[in-house]
Amino acid sequence: AFTKTVGLSRLFPKSPRFNQYHLGYLPEMETNKVDVLAGAFMLLRRRVLDEIGLLDETFFMYGEDIDLSYRIVQAGYDNYYFPETTIIHYKGESTKKGSLNYVKTFYQAMIIFARKHFAGRQARLFVLMLQSAIYLRATLTLLANTLKRLSLPLLEGGLIYAGLLVLKDFWAVYHFQNPDYYGPEVSYFFFPFYVCFWLASIFFAGGYDEPFQLRRLLRGLFTGTLLLMAVYGLLDATFRPSRALLLLGAAWAFAVTLLVRLLWYYFRTGSWDMGSRNNRRLIVVGSAAETTRALQLLHKAEVQMQVLGRVAPSPAHTNDPEALGRIDQIADIVSIYQVEEVVFCGKDVPTQTITRTMTELGPHLRYKILPPDSSSIIGSHSKHSVGELYTVDLSFRIAERLHRRNKRLFDLMISLCLLLLYPVVVGLVEEGRGLLPNIMAVLSGQKTWVAYAAVSGGQAHELPALAAAVLTPLDGLNRTITEPATVRRLNVLYAKDYRWENDLAILRRGWRKLGRR
Repeated sequence: AFTKTVGLSRLFPKSPRFNQYHLGYLPEMETNKVDVLAGAFMLLRRRVLDEIGLLDETFFMYGEDIDLSYRIVQAGYDNYYFPETTIIHYKGESTKKGSLNYVKTFYQAMIIFARKHFAGRQARLFVLMLQSAIYLRATLTLLANTLKRLSLPLLEGGLIYAGLLVLKDFWAVYHFQNPDYYGPEVSYFFFPFYVCFWLASIFFAGGYDEPFQLRRLLRGLFTGTLLLMAVYGLLDATFRPSRALLLLGAAWAFAVTLLVRLLWYYFRTGSWDMGSRNNRRLIVVGSAAETTRALQLLHKAEVQMQVLGRVAPSPAHTNDPEALGRIDQIADIVSIYQVEEVVFCGKDVPTQTITRTMTELGPHLRYKILPPDSSSIIGSHSKHSVGELYTVDLSFRIAERLHRRNKRLFDLMISLCLLLLYPVVVGLVEEGRGLLPNIMAVLSGQKTWVAYAAVSGGQAHELPALAAAVLTPLDGLNRTITEPATVRRLNVLYAKDYRWENDLAILRRGWRKLGRR
């Protein structure tokens, strides 16, 4: 674990000394004695557990399997890696690898292990090294995540700026017959301002949220250009270099961002058809009845997909004209139809067959399983992404990154307006003393101007989490509602159909209650 902690296992993946954590030096399909077994699948005698004790609950999420394996060896037993059986392990369900939470949780587990099993100076030195590694890895993770998030905006911003410089020189010669017509302030002040404004408009329109959507990109650029034109018209003539450059720049910004998105999508998927990004090419392995049930569930869950067909669940199904083929032919089916996702019907396909098929097809596909008599399809693509759940439950707009960002922006704008108008508004609201604390709480993120109404029995586990409410959907109505069932439905509708305009409407009707504590 220490060599993994300091990164030596990645530098020397085939080394018995430096990669004992991942066992990269051992053949995958060979039984071998090892120091540590993964906690996802361990089989041991009951008397061994009685002797060494159960999993140590001091550990959280990581490290308990290392601790248990270590205690097994210390008690005089051996751990063996046995490759002749397979399980389905939904990796990435607990913490997303590469996140700050993962770094903190994993390294904290190593510190607990060191303090438990080592003593004196050795333990202190090891803990100090681990704590240093935590800060180093956390810093590197933060930088890597920031760079990953900013890579696309930085690329597009650089290309837009370069295009504006070319357009400036072209327009100066073409229209004014003077290559030095524009001063340096155009390149060093106005163009960076244009670029930042366009990128911000794309961001707030959801243009950088995956999956990329052309309408969001268009909406962001169009809104940004309109606002720039409005500001441009209000400025003094000395601060208006050229309306033509602004319009030409907007056209260039749209062209280059669209081209970048197409190339970005192509290098990630191998396809130019960005419009079908959400429509995964999907096959279902199962009987006709279970396939119908799976597809109904997918449609109810509003999963955007392109269903290619059904695969018969057994090689014995030779006379099935509706099927694309049999499960023993699935590798060819995946290749011919360019399948992206496979859904297995657990009622028709044994778990052993599912695991063997997943192993044969490899990790480049997405796999889901529909358990018998279940209303959900579960699965996880890789350890780098959280698992997915296709279920008949409602999808909530308030859970989407775009709408959560817009809600936060709405909260900040309203709070700033209320601060400016505080001397006037404080005397008009019903509980004036609570207005300023509410404004401060919303600015800090402890509260939000509009959120769910309280209901007896609670509803927090059913809906996406929000900060504490000042106003609720009940404040947007012209009558009093007390029935818990009705309040629950109003909360669900608020989350399901959320728009910032709904918050504005509730605020307009219930503004006198903004001081509510």
